[in-house]
Amino acid sequence: LTRELQNVSATTIPYMFKVVTIPNSLPSPFKLSLRACAGLLNRSGAKIYVIGDDGTKDKKWLSELNLEPCKDYETIIPEELIALCLNEFPTVVLYSYRKQKSLLPNIITLAATHNAVPIEAPHLSRLSDTHPHLFRDRFLLLKKIYAQKVFRPPTLSTPLAATRYIFQKYADLTHGLAVLNPGYDTWNSVTPWNPPLTKKEMNASFVDYVFSETLFVMYLVNCGIPYTPSHRLLNDMLNDETRSGMWRHPGPGGTVRVYGYADYWLVGGFLFEAETMASSSRCMGSVPTLDASNLSFFSRFHDDRPTVVAAAVDSYVIVEKKDGLAAAAVKTTAVASSCQLLQNPTERIAYDPQMTYVAFVVGDGDNISCLTDYRTDWFEQRVAYCHDKQSKMGDASTATTPPPAALTWTISPHLIEMAPSILQWYYARSQETKCDYFLLPPSGHLYAYPSSLDVTVRGQFIKQTEQDAILLDTKSTVHWDWFTSWHKAEKEVIPKYGERGVINGVFPTNVPFFLPTGTWPRDGATFYKVFRKEKHHPVVLFRPRAWRGVHGSGPYLKSPQEMSNEIALYPKGTVAYVYMTSDQGLTLSNSFLELVDILPPHVRLVSTMAATQLALCADGLSNNTRL
Repeated sequence: LTRELQNVSATTIPYMFKVVTIPNSLPSPFKLSLRACAGLLNRSGAKIYVIGDDGTKDKKWLSELNLEPCKDYETIIPEELIALCLNEFPTVVLYSYRKQKSLLPNIITLAATHNAVPIEAPHLSRLSDTHPHLFRDRFLLLKKIYAQKVFRPPTLSTPLAATRYIFQKYADLTHGLAVLNPGYDTWNSVTPWNPPLTKKEMNASFVDYVFSETLFVMYLVNCGIPYTPSHRLLNDMLNDETRSGMWRHPGPGGTVRVYGYADYWLVGGFLFEAETMASSSRCMGSVPTLDASNLSFFSRFHDDRPTVVAAAVDSYVIVEKKDGLAAAAVKTTAVASSCQLLQNPTERIAYDPQMTYVAFVVGDGDNISCLTDYRTDWFEQRVAYCHDKQSKMGDASTATTPPPAALTWTISPHLIEMAPSILQWYYARSQETKCDYFLLPPSGHLYAYPSSLDVTVRGQFIKQTEQDAILLDTKSTVHWDWFTSWHKAEKEVIPKYGERGVINGVFPTNVPFFLPTGTWPRDGATFYKVFRKEKHHPVVLFRPRAWRGVHGSGPYLKSPQEMSNEIALYPKGTVAYVYMTSDQGLTLSNSFLELVDILPPHVRLVSTMAATQLALCADGLSNNTRL
């Protein structure tokens, strides 16, 4: 993914794929079947593109990436997609959506491991009646698996029993783990341990990727609660690497990526959404993908895209030594040139103790669903704002309008595998503004709480995070940790980044965000810490500061003017950071884009990488906290 390839979408690329529209009016079981078919057919290449829901998001990417199907490979109706799939994968899993709704995750896994289409028996019969030219002869050749017989009541008709059975029989055929809610109303339930199964339908947006990658799907509400049968089963599955070994990355002893979203046990937020604390083995982290669609397509498009080779951190070599410090680099130049995306050059700023420097970070970039949906709107707003600013600047030597302020966006490294074209789109748009940057999202390689990971897994996690930083051309990461774990984080985790110097800026947020970490002075004047160790590179940890909304009371819901007033009172010479997230109504336009025009003149907004360098410069001139 080199700079030369960042403009790959500049011209329309004819490509042999078909587009199918799935209207909201279709029955829920049929939508599920269609997503499964798209995933199965996309195993061998990007062949099927789905326009679902209201179509806005999916149509947008066809336009933004200038994707155009070749002639004779354009639009098909849903029934044609089913027929195409059954022609190539002539096996079906017959089930009842209404009667077996709680078992949908298990039925999906059963179908994916058998290269089969999950479909309701009555609907299969209707297809031959309504579209005989597509189906009638084909039905005679179908292999049929009856879910009612597989999950026979009463012994295998519960989610717990069905999950255990499918794991024991078929887990060794799967290549990852996903959590998908079949329809439990976990948002409104007053009994989080037993939510009602009352939602109309399962969100099937991500199902195509489940089938293209053959993931193990589960949904056990109480799997994170110690001493419950569900918790014991989860631990048993993770510890049985004979069956679940393919879930580990990069191999035995590595982390387990959990796709989908663990939307159970709503206690302020969903207690186990990061997955780290759900199991006793403490090896899991999340890749949120619940609403992300067409990932089976994007993960295989284009044929001519560069192969993303894992730039293993173990392959670093020492390329220079200065003052006893070792600088790390990727051993093979070919790997670096074929994998790395290139960011805008970091600002060159001479530290001025009479100035205040703040890095604003746009959060939620760990969520693939966010990156493929509303985050694109934010980015386009930002590009339009910067274009307007730059047009008013005119001749830089005479302009009175200041250049656009720097802004850094979190972005998931998993786009490298799941949607490289979308990742390229973000980097290409950032090149238009010249002042937008990227850093790793919480908490680097996975949405996880690193200090809570098992110590044997933690080393792999840090290396994976460093690998991701190289591929995304950043030296910064967001770090989330549980509020009781920050002493361990500052002692055992964050200083580890100094061993190789790949990451030198850590931008934290506490979980829950409103609780103190217990590791920062209460004077409010300490905005960063520098970790220094002999023969290690320095690592800067910034003080947490969240901005979540602009209407309300409290420090996290300040208006742009109130935020400007707060920053104006920071002691001059300060280097700080603010983490923005949309949880309580914050948008780019009602926060940052308003704020930048009302900041006092001694405040300069910088990227996270510039903030790190400025903090190191300031640290050499002051008595700020050193560790």
